[in-house]
Formats: sequence, structure tokens, C-alpha cells
Amino acid sequence: MAAATAPSLAQLRDIHLPPPVSWWPPAPGWWLLLSLLVLLAGALWWWQRRCSGGSKRWQRAAEAQLKRELDALEAAWRADGDTGALCRDISQLLRRVALRAFPDEEAAGLRGRAWLEFLDRRQLIAQRFTDPELAALLTTGPYAATPPEGDPERLLAACRAWMEQALRRAAAERKRG
Repeated sequence: MAAATAPSLAQLRDIHLPPPVSWWPPAPGWWLLLSLLVLLAGALWWWQRRCSGGSKRWQRAAEAQLKRELDALEAAWRADGDTGALCRDISQLLRRVALRAFPDEEAAGLRGRAWLEFLDRRQLIAQRFTDPELAALLTTGPYAATPPEGDPERLLAACRAWMEQALRRAAAERKRG
């Protein structure tokens, strides 16, 4: 009997190990993880671009709206000649722009000479709002029964120039910070 088993043992070969597992191609789980990471990176890029592009769009729209408001004030003044209403509305518009362009500064509560000095302290334009003519239009013009002496055209030009410079400077500061 021992002789009968001997030939079958001779036919057996030693244990052969399978070939080593290749690192490529990765298992399906790794493909899924890679695709999720790519999707996440794409979503973050899209969200960041949308947020920064959206704020720029919003900023441009706000600037355009403010310019349209100033144009509408000018057109209303030309139509009805109400200098008091023009002075009041320009003062409000300047204050809104100041609050938007310089949010860290206390512009909301300023009145009279302090308000005019705030506008001049920015040194955005060569024209000074503390100039007696412009000062009278901005400080007493909105409240006087008869509008003060002064050229509303000059006030409109100074307001337009100051607004453009303030919004431009605010945009540059937001871009830096």
C-alpha cells in the first residue's frame, strides 16, 4: 500500500504563491473616493468663484444704482427747479455712499461742519465741501425755506466726482482686504 501512495505524492508540487497584488488599477472604492474628491474640489472652486463674482456683480450693480439715483435727482431738479429738494436728496445720497465706502467710520451721526469735514478729510477730489458755497447748499439748503445762494450744478459735479472716487477706493480696499 505504501507503494501505491508514493506515485501520487510524487505528482504533488510545492505550494506556489499567487502573483503579488498590483497597485494598479485601484479597487473600485479608491475610484469612488477619487471622484468624490474631484467633485468636492470642483464644488468648492465653483462656490468660491460664485461668491466672489457675485459680490463684484452686486458691487457694480450698487454703483450703477447710485449713479442712476444721482442722474434722477439731477433730472428732477432740472424739471422742477426745486434746489432745496436737490440739496436734501444729494446730502442723503452722499451719506449713503459714505456709509458704504467707509463703514468703519462714524459718518451716520455727523451734521453740519463735521459732516463737511468728513467729506473733505477723504481727499478724494480737489473740490472742498467746506467751500462756503457748497457748505451752504449741503448744510442749510435742505432745511431753508428759500434755497441758499450757490450753484447746484457745482454741487452736482462735486457730488458725482466724490461718489465715484469713494466707491472706487472702497472697491480697491475690499479687493486688498
